[in-house]
Amino acid sequence: MNKILLILLTILFGVLSVGCEYLKYEVKPGANLYEANLIGADLQGADLQGADLSGADLIRANLYEANLTGADLRYARLQGADLSGAILKNILYNNRTKYDENSPLDIYIKQNK
Repeated sequence: MNKILLILLTILFGVLSVGCEYLKYEVKPGANLYEANLIGADLQGADLQGADLSGADLIRANLYEANLTGADLRYARLQGADLSGAILKNILYNNRTKYDENSPLDIYIKQNK
């Protein structure tokens, strides 16, 4: 099932570099990744400006230096995700967004309440 999803993402978004165990693809700004399974995905340096990541599983994902400006993280799960150096501006989140205490996302949310 995951292979089919990744193939569809490739076709729909012209993608081929988020590192998963068996396939690499590139996510474009504004991508619709609603409820996507991106557990452990390598999104280092990815340009996710305006991406719909609502409900996405980003547990243990590598988002090091990713650009999340304007991304929708409502209902997303980011426990264990590496958000070091990530650009977190104007992101959408809610009380169902899950993340680690003292993570860059936690700090951003506390500073922008």
